[in-house]
Amino acid sequence: MNSKIIIAAIIVISVIGLGGIFLWRQSSPAPTNESEKYTEPISYTANDQLFTVSKKEFQISEYFIASDLANKSLGCGNNKTEQYFTDLLNKYPAGSKGIEYDFQYSGKTQYTGRGQDTWIVMVIPNNLGYNRLEDFVKNFDICEAGAAKYSMAISQKYLFFKSSCGSGGGDDMGCTDVQQFVEPTIKFH
Repeated sequence: MNSKIIIAAIIVISVIGLGGIFLWRQSSPAPTNESEKYTEPISYTANDQLFTVSKKEFQISEYFIASDLANKSLGCGNNKTEQYFTDLLNKYPAGSKGIEYDFQYSGKTQYTGRGQDTWIVMVIPNNLGYNRLEDFVKNFDICEAGAAKYSMAISQKYLFFKSSCGSGGGDDMGCTDVQQFVEPTIKFH
């Protein structure tokens, strides 16, 4: 009789223990989507032999200026006015910040230290609510060689821009090597 009580007690304790573990695991929910797993807007494959990465914040109002965007978009055949871009940029409150990732070529060139050996990815919040890359590109399409920022990608939370490498003259000072390695590995969150 005592052995039946002991077996019953073991079963009850096991059921209670497993139930407790189940409830404990349910109380800490997993991220509901892929982007909630990341604290950074991008992830990428590192290659310390080829490049180093630095990250810095910037004021959106200093990098995105309505008159500049209007002038640069003219080369694309867009007829958007400065006021159009002012209205877009007003969706970013004063003090809004973005993040710049500088992927600097690790090799030595005659341009080392001058920034010409660096490929840049800039990220700003998607305050404009873009859901389609085509809409983002229409507003931020820059048609000039060597531009500092081109439309790259969007996510629900962010807009991504990239720099060009060189001015089309063929001497990109290691920037293209970095871009060709990093860009296909970037995941946008």
